[in-house]
Amino acid sequence: MAGRKRQDEDLVLALARGITITDAAAQSGLSQRTVNRRMKDAEFRCRVQEARGDLYGRAVGLLADACRGAIGTLNTLQSSAESESVRCMAARAVLEHAVRYREHSELAARLETLEQAHNAGFSQSAETLGNDPSSTRITGNGRDR
Repeated sequence: MAGRKRQDEDLVLALARGITITDAAAQSGLSQRTVNRRMKDAEFRCRVQEARGDLYGRAVGLLADACRGAIGTLNTLQSSAESESVRCMAARAVLEHAVRYREHSELAARLETLEQAHNAGFSQSAETLGNDPSSTRITGNGRDR
């Protein structure tokens, strides 16, 4: 059982990294047919998605750490580069990234507000459905019919 669990963990990680089913099967010691069967299991696919999310989160953390150094470099160039054009390009880069970050932050906040409103509306629709099954039906796309 421990061997199968290890194979499963290896398979999840390989698939989360974007490796093809054929290569993931070979790396984890499973047949391609077994991997295809596992991929039909919704719970297994969720595990792959969670692992992919973890990998992505780690990559973002590394990028965030690298950004500190890049910002320091831009600040140094902006303030002490001998070339006026280098100082100007560094200043422009700082300003462009600051504007993009602000836009991204504002959009993320707006999206979160919309999702909360949508989820609140969906909860109300579900409550209506629970109270009177004949009055409302929720379809796969979230609209009432």
